[in-house]
Parts: sequence; C-alpha cells; structure tokens
Amino acid sequence: MSDRGNVHRFVRQLEEMIRMQFHVTLSETTRRILEREALRLGVDYCEDFGQLLLVECLTDPPSSDSDVLRLLRRVRQRLYRELKQERERLSKLSGDVAKECDPVDLAALREVVEGLPDDDLVLLFERLSAGSTVQDIAAEMGVSRRTVYRRLKDLRTHIRNHL
Repeated sequence: MSDRGNVHRFVRQLEEMIRMQFHVTLSETTRRILEREALRLGVDYCEDFGQLLLVECLTDPPSSDSDVLRLLRRVRQRLYRELKQERERLSKLSGDVAKECDPVDLAALREVVEGLPDDDLVLLFERLSAGSTVQDIAAEMGVSRRTVYRRLKDLRTHIRNHL
C-alpha cells in the first residue's frame, strides 16, 4: 500500500478513536488538515503524531471539532520543534548535510544512522549525546584520538553517501 493509503487509513483510525473516546466528530476540513499534516511528517512519524494528539486529547479533552484543531496545532508545533532539534543534532553528525534536509528526509537519515553497526552507534552517542570529548572516547576505547577522529569522519562520509 502507498504512503498516502497508509496515512489515510491512519487518519481514519485516529478519527474513530477521537469520536469513540471524546464523542467529537471531525469535520471534513479537520480531517483534511490532519491528513495533510500526517503526510507532511511522513509515515515514520504518523504513530508519534497520533500518540501525541491522543495524549493531548486526554490531558485537555476536546468538546468540539475546533478543540481538536487547537490540539492538532499544538502537537504539530511540538513535533516540528523536536524535528528541528533532531536536525540540529544530526547536523553535528553529518556536517551540513542535515541542514539541507526537510523533515521527510530526516526519516532517511534516521534509517541510515540506525543501520550503523553497534560500535559506530556507541561512538556517535558518546560524541553527540553524552558530550564526551574525543580524548575521553579514545581512552575508553583504548585507541588513539586520531583513530576516533578518522572513524567520525568515515561515519560522516558514510551518511552523506547514503542520503
């Protein structure tokens, strides 16, 4: 099934959950906005999008279609903020490549990073997320700083080549 078909089915399921749980029927306009945002985020982020929207509905129960739209905007802003933060983290990893990506391309970048061997993922985590210095990583791995720099450069090259 196409991405559009998967997103359409996802939106229908989400609409049904909102209708059953909160007794709110979505207008055609709200349904189209929901579908457009889900398509814009891509299939990989639909589940996160739906979960965040349902959590927002649980914490601030909608009583009308306009309330659902308000919550949808809130979730959209949060997701785009998170995608922007992810883009910034990934730009450290892959130089300027991630800056040129739009949110849908980040799914491809995420797929490349997740496909890396465990050793490389640990190296990236230590350098980018844990904030470890190259010297600390080299000492922990029992290799020279030059080796760590070379591996980081090789990882950036690998990621650029697979995008």
